[in-house]
Amino acid sequence: MEFVRRHDLRRRCFTMHVPVDFTKVQMEHMFRFFDIGRKRPVIRMKGRQHRNPMPTVVTERDRDEFAAAMKSLPAHYFEVFRHPPYSDLPWRGLLIP
Repeated sequence: MEFVRRHDLRRRCFTMHVPVDFTKVQMEHMFRFFDIGRKRPVIRMKGRQHRNPMPTVVTERDRDEFAAAMKSLPAHYFEVFRHPPYSDLPWRGLLIP
């Protein structure tokens, strides 16, 4: 991110919010953005999906370990989360107070 900021390259970066933006329309935009050709004119988005009948359980210990790991990283690693599209996401607060 430092390189992107230093050289004012943010508008040359493509961002997707997965799974929200993972749509055929957004995939079309991505292909055009990167000037990627396609084998077929229509994008087919089938494949595996995670269908877990059991919800993920996050324990207090998990949260404590995560917080400790985040504190051990340099603050500049989290700079990307201070800007759109990440700045409005609900989990951003877990990374940046």
